[in-house]
Amino acid sequence: MWVLHSRFGAGLSTRSRVQGNRHLRAATLAEVMTQRRAVKEQVSSDYALHTSLGSRIGSLESSLDIALAVSKAYERQFLAGRKSWLDVMNAARDVVGTEVQLADACTSELVVSWRLHILMNGVVG
Repeated sequence: MWVLHSRFGAGLSTRSRVQGNRHLRAATLAEVMTQRRAVKEQVSSDYALHTSLGSRIGSLESSLDIALAVSKAYERQFLAGRKSWLDVMNAARDVVGTEVQLADACTSELVVSWRLHILMNGVVG
């Protein structure tokens, strides 16, 4: 009967460790690439949002000016007896609604601009 004995020794375990480290390095590099892609997408998305918020704020400021003018006109017409109290209150509601939208857009723009600043320059502490 033949008996086969083998001893792989230190060479096999070293080779396995090297191969394992290569796979770990490849996985780490893939994770870094994934994170870079995520940051690029976030910057692109934030930049587009910042641009659209800028134009939205301008439109809302114009809308607010118009709503204020309409509200003042309705108040004058109410005093003259040409508009009802309900018309005056509806105009006031429109002013408040526009102010809320403008405040929300300004807040969003501030958050996005700070996020872009931090992504581009890091946190200075």
